[in-house]
Amino acid sequence: VLRYLRGCRDLGLHAVIKHGDTSVKAYVDADWAACPVTRKSCEGYEVTGGGVPVLYRRVMETAVALSTAEAEYVAGADGAKALATALHTNTTLTELDLNRNQIGADGAQALATALEKNTTLTGLSLDSNQIGNTGAQALADTLQTNKTLTELNLRDNQIGYKLNKLINENNST
Repeated sequence: VLRYLRGCRDLGLHAVIKHGDTSVKAYVDADWAACPVTRKSCEGYEVTGGGVPVLYRRVMETAVALSTAEAEYVAGADGAKALATALHTNTTLTELDLNRNQIGADGAQALATALEKNTTLTGLSLDSNQIGNTGAQALADTLQTNKTLTELNLRDNQIGYKLNKLINENNST
């Protein structure tokens, strides 16, 4: 196998991106209790740019999840944290669609931290991600300093009225 891999070093995958497609989307999933011995869940995430996979990871979760929902939340947060790391060095991405990935409060906080330094992202969609008040507060705090982000979609995230009002005020300035 190693000899084969050494002989194939110059080969690679060529991605064909549709003309003008600049969309970036993320997908996250988890398989609850995938390992029959440890009962740990398997999680994975994929990020596509222009319809082509650009980031992918599949691993066993470090802790045992007690339900499918918990396994999904852990996977969503881990995926968002990986994206947040990528956003620190991003110089071209302007819009990010993370709708329905269940990133939770941890994922929203990781993205908020990344957005403190990111100066290119203008649109972020987090529809139906269960970020709650903690994640919304982190994003609201970031909007105080990040003036590049002009569109933020937080629909269906169980956010309290006061935080929703605060985010709308920060997002409109």
